[in-house]
Amino acid sequence: MRIAIGSLLLVICLTFAKGQTLPKVPLEDLKGTVVQSEDIFTSKEPVVVSFWATWCAPCIKELATIDENLVDWKEEMNFEFVAISIDDARTVARLRPFVEGRRWTFPVYSDKNGLLQRQMGVAAPPHTFIIYNGEVVWQHTGYAPGDEDELFDKLLELQ
Repeated sequence: MRIAIGSLLLVICLTFAKGQTLPKVPLEDLKGTVVQSEDIFTSKEPVVVSFWATWCAPCIKELATIDENLVDWKEEMNFEFVAISIDDARTVARLRPFVEGRRWTFPVYSDKNGLLQRQMGVAAPPHTFIIYNGEVVWQHTGYAPGDEDELFDKLLELQ
């Protein structure tokens, strides 16, 4: 009886976790235009979302590596890639010059109040998600060389 109740509770918890809706939070692009996170997450294609910060060396390495591969990856499959900075009010002023200086080719948004970061359970950057059909289907924390290959392999599995 205990096992049956425990199993039922586990199924309910897993169903709730899978069915959770993605947060709806305002973000800013590099020009200061406010966009809603749901507009970023809603796509017919998979969406890769990378939470990062200007002060995070592994984040910068990851984003630079992804940017180098992005054109080739998009030739193989359709997906969207966006980066969301978690720089706070003290460091957000350097975000735009930082990104423009690197000439990254993907959209960058700011979550300077950390609202989306908290709602998505991002404890430390870099934290990367693949969102598909309105659900998180994969996530990874940290970066080491080669992690970008795992990310692309996960994207290919969605084809």
